[in-house]
This record gives sequence, structure tokens and C-alpha cells, in this order.
Amino acid sequence: MQTRKTLAQCVVAAIVALGSVSAHALVTYIDEFRVTRGTNLSYFFDDFGDGLEPPSVPAGSFNCPTAPNCYVLSGTFNADDETGGKLRMDSALGGDAESALGTPRIFQRAQLITSRSDDLADIDAGLKQHRVFTSSAVFDLVLPGPGEQMQIRLTDPHINAADPGHRTDFLSLAVRRSLLAGAQPELRFFEQNYDAGTITEIDTTPLNTALGADQIRLVLAHTVADSTEVFASWQYLQGGSVVGNGSFATPGNIFDGETWTRADFSVSAPIPEPEAYALMLVGIGLLAWRLRRRALAPA
Repeated sequence: MQTRKTLAQCVVAAIVALGSVSAHALVTYIDEFRVTRGTNLSYFFDDFGDGLEPPSVPAGSFNCPTAPNCYVLSGTFNADDETGGKLRMDSALGGDAESALGTPRIFQRAQLITSRSDDLADIDAGLKQHRVFTSSAVFDLVLPGPGEQMQIRLTDPHINAADPGHRTDFLSLAVRRSLLAGAQPELRFFEQNYDAGTITEIDTTPLNTALGADQIRLVLAHTVADSTEVFASWQYLQGGSVVGNGSFATPGNIFDGETWTRADFSVSAPIPEPEAYALMLVGIGLLAWRLRRRALAPA
């Protein structure tokens, strides 16, 4: 009787574990998303204060051909996700995507249509290589679970798919936790190259949880015109005031084969691969077999 009870408890625990693997999600709120360009510190600013369903942004804040709807979305947002001057982010509502290594993930993402093309006639539009600019976002600071992250990112979509560098580089600054056992939350600056199938770790540092911060501002800055370099920095906020900050000395690179980039913000989480479920079920089977043998063994 005890063996049956133990086996039943194991099965229930396994079902709960399987469900939690697929259902766990990163939920946070974004307080603002800002893009500056040159001396124009108000080039684009969304304070998520109009209470309208994303991707609505303040009309006239950016010269977008579909204003005021200037975001391209991955995943879904609910009509009540924007409230109280914040936008709710939930990785469980994300769309399927893959990393440059082919690892499946789910992303809930909003990308700003800030750029047009490499055409010389379009030289002043969007986030061009010949300009200085920054992209920043303020997130409510929650501790991510294994494999989860909140991030800002620059991507390098290209006007000509046949040219080198077509959609190759994604440069990200993220608050994340790796999948390694015992891993702690960290700030991670990294670049993904989809043509090469590589992820380059530029720099990481532990997340400072001792400051009591309730928000974090993530910043990617192209500070030298005509360069390919982008620098990453951050500020810890408490009640809207800065209580700590930091930056990485080593820059990342964008503009690999193109002269413009786009900015976005997102939350994401890993998708358990079928092998993970299979290994868990094999483990349950072996445990059941051992319990069965123990019950049948002579006293």
C-alpha cells in the first residue's frame, strides 16, 4: 500500500513539474521606452499613459507612415495591458522564435519602425549609422527565472536580402538568468549572428539586488557617428530616483552590411524541448520500476 502511495505521489509531482515547465512565464511592466537622436532628446517617447491597447503611441511623436501605430509586435497584447502609465509584459503571450543557435524561445516584443532603408535619399530617416542615438527602456525590476530575460535590442534588417549582413546581427542588453544550475540574475550584453549561427557574450555582471531598486533602465547608445560601436549601460531606480548605475567598457557592434537599425523591447522565456519531457518521463519510469521491485522483493 505504501509503495502504491509513493508511486502515486511521484506521478502527481511529475505532472505538476511538466505543467510548470511549460506554463512558467516572466511577467513585468515597462514604464517608458525612449529613443533619442543627436540633440533631439524627444525623438521618440512612449510613457504608456494613453491607456490604449498596444501598439498605440502618442500621435505625432514620430514621423511614422502608420501613425499612431508605429510598433511591429511579436506575440499578443491584451486590451487592458496598458494601464496606470505602464505596459504589462508577459512572456507567456509571446510568439515562437529561435536564437541564433536554433534554441526555441517565446518572445513578447514590440519593435519600433524607426528606419527605412540604406538609400541615400533616406539618409536622415530613422536610426542611421552616421548619427548618434540611444535607445532605452525602464522595466519594473523582477527576478527572472531560469532562461528568462527582459531586454532592449538593436537589429540590423537590410534593404537587400542578397547583400552580406542581411538580418544578421541582433545586439541586446538583458536582465536574465541562465539555465545553469544555481545561476543568479545578471546583466548580459551579447550579440547574435544568425548567418554564422553564433552568440557572442560581450560582457556580464551580477544583478545588484542589494540596492533595493524597484526598476531598472537599460540603455544602448551609439555615441560615435559613422562607427559600428554601441555601448551598454544601466541605472537602478527606486521610486523614480537613481540609486545605482553601471556600464560595460567593451562595445558591441551593429551595422554589419547596412547603415540603419531598429530598436525594440521584449520579454522572453525558453520553450522546453521534447527531449526534456522525454527524459523526465524516463526518470519517472525508472523510479516506478525500482519501487515496484522493492515492493515485490522477499522480506
